[in-house]
Amino acid sequence: MTKKIKKTSIAKKISWLAIGSLLTLGLMIPVIYELAFYGQVYPGVRVQGVTLGNLTPQEAQKKLEQQIQTQIPKTITFQFEDQQWQLAVTDLNLRFSADQAITAAYRVGRSGTAINRLREKITAWQEGINLNLNWHFNQTIIDEQINLIAQNIDKSGWPTQVLYQETNIFINPGQEGLSVDQRKLKELTISQIVHLNQEPILVPTRTTNPVPNRETIANLQKQAQNLRGKKIILELEAESFTISDADLVAFLHYNPATSQNNITKWVADLANRVNRSPKNARFSFQNETLLVTEPSWSGREIKEEILVSLIEKNLINLVGNNDKEIVLDLPAQIIPAKIRAEEAGSLGIKEKIGQGESYYRGSSISRINNIRVASEELNGQLVAPEEVFSFNNALGEVTTQAGYQTGYIIKDGQTVPGIGGGVCQVSTTLFRTILDAGLPVEERHPHAYRVGVYEQESQPGLDATVFSPSPDLKFKNDTGHYILIQTQFLPQEWKLIIEFYGTHDGRQSSLSNFRLWDITPPPPALYIDDPSLPKDEVKQIDWAAYGAKAAFDWEVTRNGKILQKETFYSYY
Repeated sequence: MTKKIKKTSIAKKISWLAIGSLLTLGLMIPVIYELAFYGQVYPGVRVQGVTLGNLTPQEAQKKLEQQIQTQIPKTITFQFEDQQWQLAVTDLNLRFSADQAITAAYRVGRSGTAINRLREKITAWQEGINLNLNWHFNQTIIDEQINLIAQNIDKSGWPTQVLYQETNIFINPGQEGLSVDQRKLKELTISQIVHLNQEPILVPTRTTNPVPNRETIANLQKQAQNLRGKKIILELEAESFTISDADLVAFLHYNPATSQNNITKWVADLANRVNRSPKNARFSFQNETLLVTEPSWSGREIKEEILVSLIEKNLINLVGNNDKEIVLDLPAQIIPAKIRAEEAGSLGIKEKIGQGESYYRGSSISRINNIRVASEELNGQLVAPEEVFSFNNALGEVTTQAGYQTGYIIKDGQTVPGIGGGVCQVSTTLFRTILDAGLPVEERHPHAYRVGVYEQESQPGLDATVFSPSPDLKFKNDTGHYILIQTQFLPQEWKLIIEFYGTHDGRQSSLSNFRLWDITPPPPALYIDDPSLPKDEVKQIDWAAYGAKAAFDWEVTRNGKILQKETFYSYY
């Protein structure tokens, strides 16, 4: 009995010893593996197909650079049918980052968690791990080559058309076109480069405007015949718009997407003719009475997607039945004007609450024109309670289409030719009106230098420059009532007056302590070439002005309480 126990005890000891040995060996293998390839890329690791295992990073980089250089093709060949184009690889400035690739290869099995490192070593040993190089090349050259290929291959063709001429219907089957799939071709080219593929690239193309078969053409002809003498009438408010049979026939196409596109184009053209922005009524204050000078109108905007669907549906109906016409409500959004003539009595416009004026003696004809156009645009505009008025937004686009002429403007500190020279005369006058009315000034910018015309019968520093979209002149209407802007353009007196009408709430505005310092003499005369002037003619457009710093104090009070108190500075 004793002998059996001893034998069992010895066997257990041997088993535990074997297990311990295996565990130790299991733990030692990774250590031995790391020591065996210390300072080397692990076996099974490749970059761009080049085997780099068992090599130091320096050895691996040298081998990689040598083998890759031999694999880079000298040219890339593009082929379409019997045509070929070749692109020299040297023109691409092709290069790769070998050091980055070697660093990545060396880190295989050496980064991440212990389990991740072990997994990468086993995968590299059993299956291999291939890393790709990061290639750099001039893609602009590729784009230019693809454009050149497209120019030689592309054929525009033209789509199928159903034509209604007088009483006859014609089907133009069109002509099939061909175009290079440039996006796909670029993808193929880049793939060819990064994979060092030397096979010719087959240029991918796609067919455009496929020509329909005879059966399809006959069906189109039948549909067109069924539309003769038919129409769709679209009604909006008191107006109606007719889609004639010629228009309906032109919508037809064997491809539903093309038919929809034909309708969409017609609807877009209709929208350009029908859509309009709402317009507020305009007023004039005369003899203590608020008069309507321009009525308001509602805006309208066609719901184009809905209309396209309606036309598509009813086009099918007209083709398949005997109805001669279909009357539809034109789907549109009506946008009411914010201020209508009948609301004049509720606006609170009762009296003058502010006035500003300026003179423009010596201004050119174009400058005077621009002062007139800008002042007329402001005339009659209303500023709602709590609204922040923007001069640039109220004026709109300063273009020749709006009536402005080329004059001289101050831009980037220089007097240069530009559309709308003289608009700042209006913004300067408006600034003075804002100050006189005692309204909060939200934004104001002085000119870059002193302009003599703004100091005619005025102190320096009372100017305001504007240029869309910035700088701007802004003020807030905090009177609780609407404000009417009214302008007086007086060319015989070289004078512009801007008045505010509303409800006077007792506020009083005062300007004081005008001061001027750091006065510097003007620079020498500056001559600017003006191609519009006759040869050897010199025309003075601006006058020398001393540079200076200017300031004045502005205070607005009501019943002894200060509402606004600010010092306006101008650095010329």
